[in-house]
Amino acid sequence: MGFSRLKVNDWVYMPGDSFVGTIKSRFRLKDKEVYNIIREDGSETSYSTPVITDYAPHANLFFRLLPAYTYGTRIGDPIFHIHRNTFGKAVGLIYGKNDRLAVQLADNSIILLELPPAMQIAPNKTLIEEAQHALKTQLADEADGIALSANLGVLVAQGTCKYLSSISKLKNILAQIPGVRGVMDNIVVQPPERYSDEIITNQIKKLIWSYQNSVFNVKLKCENGNVEINALCRNETTRRELPDILEKTPGLITLSVNLRIKSEDEFEQRNKALKMAQNLRKNPALQGTQIRIAYLDNTATLEGLVTSASQKQAATLAAIWSNKNLKIINNISVIDHIQGNAYIKVA
Repeated sequence: MGFSRLKVNDWVYMPGDSFVGTIKSRFRLKDKEVYNIIREDGSETSYSTPVITDYAPHANLFFRLLPAYTYGTRIGDPIFHIHRNTFGKAVGLIYGKNDRLAVQLADNSIILLELPPAMQIAPNKTLIEEAQHALKTQLADEADGIALSANLGVLVAQGTCKYLSSISKLKNILAQIPGVRGVMDNIVVQPPERYSDEIITNQIKKLIWSYQNSVFNVKLKCENGNVEINALCRNETTRRELPDILEKTPGLITLSVNLRIKSEDEFEQRNKALKMAQNLRKNPALQGTQIRIAYLDNTATLEGLVTSASQKQAATLAAIWSNKNLKIINNISVIDHIQGNAYIKVA
């Protein structure tokens, strides 16, 4: 509902800070409100927000129209009450069986407007009980490792889980509970079985190569199960769906996927890439490989899987032979064994 609803002992999650904290104190300077916050680890920080000043009806301001737009009105917002044909200001929030917004009108009278159901704050105990039941029902294999707390409709999940994909499932489950106004997590992934970075990298590459031939120029970094991917893709569907597919990879601790949609002259680019693919197919040394060619901005990028360094070198030479004026980037990976059918094709 806004900064002006914050009070001492409220839980907060500040932008740019990875910790949940509680408000220790709040005071007002000339032009700003200053909050002193204690993080969960005991350290302290401060955060300031602009002071919401009084208004004059003739000032060039935006007004919240009440009671139609009670939803989203913050304390301090200037308002115009349609039925009473008068200006005013939101001045408070009263918690109870039904939460209500307090509004001071131009004649200094106070009226109370009941907040819509979506903004009613459920009791913390009720939210936690319903959330625990939902997790045990819908995410039973992870529920025992999760501790829940609640404050003013915001659920905070802490603990450990076995799979990275479980965090997304957990957030979706909790967000569907009536009365929940937000979900935060401080969950650490602890896989039941550890995988080497090489195994995780190969698993992710295989998923990317098999995904509709619409991801290319892939840059992948994996350290201790923490994966970062930067790549180009052809459409919004791929950009939206691929992270959900990749996070199911066993052994992942964290996953960051940055996919950028890149338009291109499909006809010209594809013809040049097809010619290059034909040359690679004619090379006996490249039989049994899985290679894709992405052609963009006068640069040909080779991606895929081979079983030896000599095959990787042969692919580079064949690509250069196709067009000596091109820049060639060879991102082919060398692995022990290739599963599935061999191919050399255009991405």
